[in-house]
Amino acid sequence: MKSLRTNNEEYDMIASLGGCCSVAAQLKHRGKRAYSLAFDYSLMSDERPIRALPRLLKARFKDLCLPENMTEFGHPVKEYGVTRLQLEDNSTGYRWIHHFTVLPADVEKFSEQRAVLMRRVDRFWAKASEAKNALFILQTLFSYDVKLLLDVYDALVDTFPGVDIEVVGMQFSAGECDVREFKGGKVKLLLTERAHDIIYDNQLTAPEWRFMDRIKVRSIPLPKETRKKKIVIKWAYKLWSHLGKFLERHNAGCANMRFYKFNEPD
Repeated sequence: MKSLRTNNEEYDMIASLGGCCSVAAQLKHRGKRAYSLAFDYSLMSDERPIRALPRLLKARFKDLCLPENMTEFGHPVKEYGVTRLQLEDNSTGYRWIHHFTVLPADVEKFSEQRAVLMRRVDRFWAKASEAKNALFILQTLFSYDVKLLLDVYDALVDTFPGVDIEVVGMQFSAGECDVREFKGGKVKLLLTERAHDIIYDNQLTAPEWRFMDRIKVRSIPLPKETRKKKIVIKWAYKLWSHLGKFLERHNAGCANMRFYKFNEPD
């Protein structure tokens, strides 16, 4: 199967449009995910959410996960000691299994948890509006007509004018392996026979995801551990330099303690 390549090597924003948790997980594991966005851990069991996306974009997602549209579709799941409910938004078909711990009947707590999701929606909107170019990825475990993906692309272009937008659709269990391009290469559809296996994918060995390794995200914050190390090194250099100056002024120590010029981290 020919490999998928995006049009650009750098983006201001890469975002999941949902379908499966793997998109956000792959972005995170490959160092491309700096913040949580609206559809990071949403699921699709059929094509209803893809059909709903243009409408959701037009309405700025204000109808997403309204209490009156939410119903349970499976048994609660225990995750890191917390029991999370499996809820489906009947108006869009989007499913949520990592987000809610209470039913809509508990109005106060449900509203608080929906507010977290809506903050991610606002972040999605702000980042996309500010971007010069953006890449959106949608992954499914079922096949659908590519026209639906093209409709999503058109809706994104209309919603965020002036932003150079690309969309990648990934269909697992597609019965064939291929990469197809539409809209002058702005929309790419990756088809793979392989049945989805999230554990395998999270080991960064799945060939379908390797296109991400060629991509950089501009201005992505450094991991917390890296920032800490850079700060420690920066202050160690400063202290060393000051100590050298002090000893030199008092004719003690070695003058070349400050002779060496270090490239201090930003």
